[in-house]
Amino acid sequence: MDLPNYTSFLNADNMSEFWKVLKWLMFYVAPIIMIWFALQSVGEFIYSLKNSVTEKDEDFDEDNDVYYYKD
Repeated sequence: MDLPNYTSFLNADNMSEFWKVLKWLMFYVAPIIMIWFALQSVGEFIYSLKNSVTEKDEDFDEDNDVYYYKD
C-alpha cells in the first residue's frame, strides 16, 4: 500500500512567499499606518491644547446653570 506524498505548508517555496509578503507589509504598509496614527494624535493634541487655552470653564459659572424642578 503506497501512501500519498507528504507535503508541508512550510516548504521552501511557501516560506519565501511568506517572507516576501511580510517584508512588503512591514516596509510599505506599516509606516503608512503609523504616520496616519501619528497625524491623528497630533491633531487631537492640538485640539485639546487649543480648547484648554481658549475655552472658559463653564462648570463653575453659576449664571449659566439651568435647574429643572419637579412639581
